[in-house]
Amino acid sequence: NNPGTANSVCSDSSASQLKTTCSSGQTCSNGACSNSCAYHYSQRCANNNLYWFDSCGNQQDIAQYCANGCQNNICATQQNISIQTNSATNTFNNQATLNGYLYRVASSGVTYVWFQWGTSLSYGYETPRQAQNYSGSFSQNIANLSPGVAYHFRAAAQNDYENIVYGSDMIFTTGSTGNLISVNKTARNLSSGNLNWSNSIYASPSDVLMFMITIQAIGNQNAQNITVKDAFPANLIYKNQLVVSGASNYSGDIVSGINLGTISAGQTVTITYQAQVASPQNFNYGTTTLNNGVSITGSQLNYNPTSNVSIMVARSAVYGASSVATGLTDNFLADLFFLPLLVALIGIWLFKSGIFGLEKWVDGLKAKNRDYKAQKELKLKIAQIKQSEGN
Repeated sequence: NNPGTANSVCSDSSASQLKTTCSSGQTCSNGACSNSCAYHYSQRCANNNLYWFDSCGNQQDIAQYCANGCQNNICATQQNISIQTNSATNTFNNQATLNGYLYRVASSGVTYVWFQWGTSLSYGYETPRQAQNYSGSFSQNIANLSPGVAYHFRAAAQNDYENIVYGSDMIFTTGSTGNLISVNKTARNLSSGNLNWSNSIYASPSDVLMFMITIQAIGNQNAQNITVKDAFPANLIYKNQLVVSGASNYSGDIVSGINLGTISAGQTVTITYQAQVASPQNFNYGTTTLNNGVSITGSQLNYNPTSNVSIMVARSAVYGASSVATGLTDNFLADLFFLPLLVALIGIWLFKSGIFGLEKWVDGLKAKNRDYKAQKELKLKIAQIKQSEGN
């Protein structure tokens, strides 16, 4: 007591006195701070249960068994899975695809998913259960449904502790494919300069035409595996220039058929290409109608949508520049010089040959002419003599 003074004295005391404070991560042992790991320092999740860890991070004995798994270093108080019901798709041809999503916390066990469905909230039917050990989407098909009927359904899941969770109830109505796809075909005559699209056009032989097919998925379902094919009639020749929704490098040709794959609900696809009318000799004079039709097929369709264009081809007597005859040979030089010369030569030959008695006829004319001149001279002499006697 009273250290450093003249009246300092010593006394005995058993009361504890603080000598030093050990830093974090140290323990006090035998009156000194040491760096040894603290036992049962914290609790952490391991193998879906809660375990003790020392201050150095080493796993120790189990602190608590977790029936629903371990999350955020505590035992989960809810299921380690959740489920979501998503909208049904492909509700046509008396069938449907049911869709859901599984949210799954890491677990070493197995999770099963399935659907309940029926015409009421009692459901009454279940799809087969399938294992899914990850978070993600899942789907199952149901068939033999009644057309035009509303069906209830919900997703379900079971974790490895045999706990079952359900998604919310949803409804779909079965329908037909009658309004799944619409198609319209039009054409225009590029050679005539008429750029208006129509289902009926006029053309002349050899004209170049452009066709446009417009396809739309008008229902609330995707149209899958859609193939388009154009049946060209005789005297209409495919000239390619194929463009599909702005893409000019589309493979295939419309005559053999092109596969568009899936057309999403509400999506519109346009296809353009060119063709040429055959040459005039392939048509009779007058008007010939060519009917050109397109058809659609698809894996979901129980019918083939079609659309047609009528092409009225008119052939008249003269097309383009007229050819007018200029003589026997249609050759100006021959008709002007050689043919007259040839006719003259033939006439001379006929005259000389006497084939038609021309020479005798000419000789007769000459004899009559001589007789006429002789009689005329004789009459003149007689008149002169009479005149001289009278004087």
